[in-house]
Amino acid sequence: MKKIISAGLATILAASALTTAAFADEVKITAEGTVAKPAIKVTMPKSMAFVFNPYGLKVDVKGKIDATNGKETTMVGSYAFETVEADQAGWKIVNATGADLQVAVYAYSTNKADAEFLVLDKNAVEADVPAAESGKRAVKVELQAGDVAIPLQKDALAAGTKLWSVAAADAALASADNTKKLAALTELEAGTADAPGALYISVAGETVNPDKLIWSEKDAVKINFVFGFEIKEPDAAP
Repeated sequence: MKKIISAGLATILAASALTTAAFADEVKITAEGTVAKPAIKVTMPKSMAFVFNPYGLKVDVKGKIDATNGKETTMVGSYAFETVEADQAGWKIVNATGADLQVAVYAYSTNKADAEFLVLDKNAVEADVPAAESGKRAVKVELQAGDVAIPLQKDALAAGTKLWSVAAADAALASADNTKKLAALTELEAGTADAPGALYISVAGETVNPDKLIWSEKDAVKINFVFGFEIKEPDAAP
């Protein structure tokens, strides 16, 4: 008798299961996603000092004569006395983001008010010098971000200027009124956790008219750098 009742219950349960499947409500599940974008983490140099050395003497990083250990280049960067590989000479920027970065760099010079010389970009030509200033002493400055040349501008950026997103082919600086200025664009690789990627900013220069080397302490210049960092877009799949 027990076997007959058990079989009957099993039949009822099977029928109930079929009935439930036939009249079930529709179920909707939404899968939400977020963007995985790492926070940009970059370590910049604490200072970017240099000595302008128009006489080509051996000087230290403070501009004092040092015939034994000094450097005799026209621009002596504070990094010049570090023991590094040849391709690592420069002010060091370290990428701790964990992803490759694109870097746009803009640089502009500001002379002291009573300076009597010009600071020109390495690629400047005679036509770039105003006629009223053509007789002044001058130095051509070469700035590099890794292997990429940074154009040196004469004028400071307008107040409120911001660095916008950089594209692979045309990096640009844009102010609020959308006035654009060219910037140098390079890459800063992620590297590894033990050896993060690095970018080196270097400075060099040469005097334009060495026959007019009557320099004084007032002939000083500041070079200002503006950096913009963006996550590098991954390369397209082949």
